[in-house]
Amino acid sequence: MFPEYIAWIETERYLSQVPGCVAMIERYGLTFPEAAYLLNRAGYSWYQRAEYEQAEPLFQRALRINEQILGPEHPSTAITVRSYAYLLRLMKREREAALLEARFRVTEKKPGSSS
Repeated sequence: MFPEYIAWIETERYLSQVPGCVAMIERYGLTFPEAAYLLNRAGYSWYQRAEYEQAEPLFQRALRINEQILGPEHPSTAITVRSYAYLLRLMKREREAALLEARFRVTEKKPGSSS
């Protein structure tokens, strides 16, 4: 089997657990870095599959948590902002992306790129 296919199947298995995780995060008001990280990674995985409508609410939740507990200038918040802004651009929502970046004072960069 091709390694990419195996990785795809593994990711599918993990993504199937995301709705339950999101429900628990919301139900119990879980606001800690690991919850935001999980949401951001799941959003990133959905965006890589061009499932933008699945990714957007995850990025939104991750951003709310990061902003609340880490603050708007924390590197983890910036990562989520960049990922979400990039997703918005893919969805042809340039103005929203630019406003988001301006609000958090981050520069446009493709998710996963260094510095």
